[in-house]
Amino acid sequence: MAVEIREGKYEYDTETEKLAPTYEELMHWFLWVNEHTSEFEEKYPGKYLAIWDYEIIAVGEGAEVYEEAQHRRPDVIPYIVYVPSEEEAVLLV
Repeated sequence: MAVEIREGKYEYDTETEKLAPTYEELMHWFLWVNEHTSEFEEKYPGKYLAIWDYEIIAVGEGAEVYEEAQHRRPDVIPYIVYVPSEEEAVLLV
């Protein structure tokens, strides 16, 4: 993947011509998701979330969340996270 750093927050992939978060920015988003876990578990159990810059840009199941995110923000590669349902969360413990 050919990548150029832009503004320190995002990388630009010259092959796909999309922005992606840098590793450091991705870690900030990861922490943001963890801070909002209980809220997301209540609102989006069993769903995938597509996140860009501390904002949920799509919610869905499986590949549809990425497709919806690409429809809304075709210029970016979002951070995708899964929110387990209550039953799944119990199995993880």
